[in-house]
Formats: sequence, C-alpha cells, structure tokens
Amino acid sequence: MSVSTPNTPILSQDTTRTITGSSTKVYASAGGETIITNILTPIDDQVTGIINMANAEINLSVWFPSSAQILGGSLSMFLISQDGATVPLNIPQIIPDQWQAIHFDMPRELQSGRYQFGIIYTGSSPATYWVDGISITERVVTWEARANPTDPWVEFRDIVNSDSSGVVLNKGTALQVQGTALQQDSVIMSSPKIVPVYAQLGKFLWPEDEAANPNPYSTTIATTTGALAQGTAVTSVAISPFQYNALLSSYYSTAPSHNFLTIYSGNNQQTFTISGAMAANATSITTGFTPNFAYPVGSTIQILGAPWTYSVGSNRTYTFTSGFTGNTIIDAIWEFSDGAVLNGSSVVHQFPTTAATNSVYNVTLINVDLYGGRSSVTQTLTVS
Repeated sequence: MSVSTPNTPILSQDTTRTITGSSTKVYASAGGETIITNILTPIDDQVTGIINMANAEINLSVWFPSSAQILGGSLSMFLISQDGATVPLNIPQIIPDQWQAIHFDMPRELQSGRYQFGIIYTGSSPATYWVDGISITERVVTWEARANPTDPWVEFRDIVNSDSSGVVLNKGTALQVQGTALQQDSVIMSSPKIVPVYAQLGKFLWPEDEAANPNPYSTTIATTTGALAQGTAVTSVAISPFQYNALLSSYYSTAPSHNFLTIYSGNNQQTFTISGAMAANATSITTGFTPNFAYPVGSTIQILGAPWTYSVGSNRTYTFTSGFTGNTIIDAIWEFSDGAVLNGSSVVHQFPTTAATNSVYNVTLINVDLYGGRSSVTQTLTVS
C-alpha cells in the first residue's frame, strides 16, 4: 500500500489484530491524513487497471476505535483516477471496536482505466485504525434469467451459489437462463443449476410482497431522544450526538435553506429544513415544522445522498447507502427531470448548462429489492 503526501499517516504491519494474518495499522496524527493504494488491478488480469467497471468490486475490512468515533473521528473512502479526479464512495456507518467488512460495487458510469483507492481520516484528535484484506475483483461470467421469451433479463449479479437469496421473475412457463463470458479465458467449471424457491403454505405475507426500503435515504445521521407530537409545531428536535463527517460538513457547517433532513418512523416520514448550523456531536436540530405523525423516541433522522444546489455545468455525485435490515436492496435507480436515468449506489450527473439561476430540477431515487419491490423518494434541486 502506498501513501499520499504531505498528509502522511504512519503505517505498520500488524499480526495481532488481523483477519488475514497481517493487517495494516494506521496511525493518523491529525485529520486529513490519507492512505492511497497502488493502481487497482483485479487478480489474474493481464492489463494494469480496471477493464470492466460495471462488473468490478472492491472489498476490505476496517477496525475503527470507539475512542476516536466519540470525539467525532470518521473515515471517508474514495477513488482517484489517473488524471487526479476523485470519486467519493458512500460507506456504511462504521461500527467501532470490531472488524467490519465493506463492499463497493464500482460506479457503472465511470470509464475503464487506472484507479487508486484512498482512505482519509477526518477528526480533531489522533487515531489508530486497522485495514485488512483490500481486494479488487471482476466478474468473468454474468448470469441472467427470465420466465418468458419477451420478458427483460434479470441479472443475478452477486446472488449466485447462495441458499438464502435469489431473484424474482414474472410468472411464466418458459424459463431461460443465460451466461455471458466477460473475458476470453472465462471458464464455467460445472453445469449451471437454477433452484426454484416457493412461498410456504399458510404464509400470509410473502417476502416479495414487502416493500423495498420504505426509506431510501443515506445512512442515518442521528436518532431522536425526545418524542414529537402530531400537529404541534416544533422549533427544535432533540437528537443523539450528530454524526458529523467530511461528507456532511459541506451541508451542515452552515444553515442554508436547502439543508433538508427527513425524520422516519415505520412507514411514516416527513422532510424538513434546518435553520441553524450544526457541529460535531450536536444534540439538537434547530428547525420549524409541524409533525405529520407522533414520532416516538428513537425515530431516525436521515438525508438523501444528493446535493441540494448545483452550479451550472458542474458534474455532481449522488450516493446512497441503505441502513435497512429487511429485504436486500440490489439496485438504486436515479431518475433526473432532464430525462437521464442512471443505476448504482453512486452516480455522476450534470444538469443542462443553459439552466437559469433559481431554476428547479428534480432527482428521484428508486430502491429495488431482490424480490422486485420498489420504493422511491424525490428531492428538489435549485440552480445556485
């Protein structure tokens, strides 16, 4: 693993805290210190770099201490292209004091090429954390199925060789399965086998009848510590310490009117704006709205991973991480009011360069779970 300069942390190999036999121990003396890998190249690839971006994935494990997290410390991860452009990656909320596996599907809209992977520490105090098992892989064969000749193909992606997951097809009597070799030396070692799974008798609610994520937003940033009464205006919402990090700092270090948050409990949700700046570990949100539901203690406060304003002609990155623990989300679909439709947990989009100041566009995030269930949320963006 190579290291960036001048913000260089101290690296050492550790055989005591590891899951593979040897991990990288990282000591960051201050926020902004970054580690950067060598050029990412999938195992057994003959060409340096990533050839098939749509079928590449990064996996690693991180051990981050609670002592640093309590003081507002966090990690951000990103890609660096060969021309120096950075692509932020949306990571799940890190659970401290234990190894946590992190998986990234490469953003499909990125061009193939040479990329490096980076981890930056954000915090006001020194921290030591561990990284282990960084790997980049590419699928060499993709599998798809459909129930009728006229149906669209449904991708299995990573849902193969599993007894506990699968894809949902339309009803039909002409099941077809196809595999596509992505490399000339791709090999299928045994005959493919597709196993049907049926709902059990007497089951009143089938998994495929459940909604996808009823709350398709990014990682929870806080939970409420006080109840809100339905129909009673509030000017402040008591929360657990605000999970402040580099990704959110640009949204919440000041308090413009476009700083939208959403409170969520069960299938009830409401979007509202903040009216005061928020710092690390803030325990309240200054706002002004009337709850549409009696939100109990423990309701989540979340944010859609999209910028609320944008500059004309600028590319903006939209990211999504699901904290949902029900049906697995297998796709995030982004629909833009200029007609663009993009897929993936992180996408890059540019609205028209002719847009006038204060003109309004919409971005809609649609979640799709492994049973085909969908849910969506729409956010308004304003030209700055």
